[in-house]
Amino acid sequence: MNILLVEDDSTLLMLTEMMILSHFPNANIILSKNGEEAWGDLMTKGKNYFHLIISDHRMPKISGLELCKRVSKDLGYTPYFCLVSGEVQNFLDSGYPEQRFLKISKPYEEQELIDFIRLCHL
Repeated sequence: MNILLVEDDSTLLMLTEMMILSHFPNANIILSKNGEEAWGDLMTKGKNYFHLIISDHRMPKISGLELCKRVSKDLGYTPYFCLVSGEVQNFLDSGYPEQRFLKISKPYEEQELIDFIRLCHL
């Protein structure tokens, strides 16, 4: 399973990677520090490379919302989990294509993240 993990907080990026690998040791995780870097990874690896995208909502350069819209428009269907902090209603009102993503509220529990990943790959 190829996962693109996008998070501008380096500590959360590493912790999330460790959580995923502890449950899915064969996962290939590409780490990106912002939406612009993630978009570059998506373009470099190609349309069908990633099985899952896990992205922060608020990031510099390209936001999680913009990244999700680009993925939806240009890459077809790729499961997209967005890590959301703060007011969830503001997130829902911000324009995410509802059929394209699942939201996980921060702070999230490890098991919640793992259950979402399993759900995605049944």
